[in-house]
Amino acid sequence: MPSDHIKRYPCKIELGRWFYVDAILSLCLYAYFLISAWFFGSMLILVLVLSMIAVRLAMLSMFTILSYELDATHLIIRSGLLRQRMLLSEVHEILPSKKPLKLLMIYSKFRQKMDIPSPQDRDAFLDDFASRPGFNRDGDRVIRRENQPAE
Repeated sequence: MPSDHIKRYPCKIELGRWFYVDAILSLCLYAYFLISAWFFGSMLILVLVLSMIAVRLAMLSMFTILSYELDATHLIIRSGLLRQRMLLSEVHEILPSKKPLKLLMIYSKFRQKMDIPSPQDRDAFLDDFASRPGFNRDGDRVIRRENQPAE
């Protein structure tokens, strides 16, 4: 696999539609408050409403798109405008969570646990991860081979 080839796995949980509905309803409410603040001349309400709009839009951008990308050396977790990179050499194990949502748990080399929503095609994601040097797939788990310690 070429080092510049990045495989993308969209998340199973679609949050985007709900956040758009929430954003539209919130913007209608904020518009009402803005008109009220403008009409009554209250600068404090105007500043508070504008800051609430900014926070709501930031939250909307963070949760609308969630996907995972695997390249030659990193697992990249994208959530809207945010991006988190994890070295594959730091991953110790990936296994399904026992929580009600369809989650995967990733254990890093420092035994830190991270729960992430499963990709739509969890099997393809796990197969792709297991095909990386140093990993094996064991059922629903991907584990680091014992003869290849994390770097």
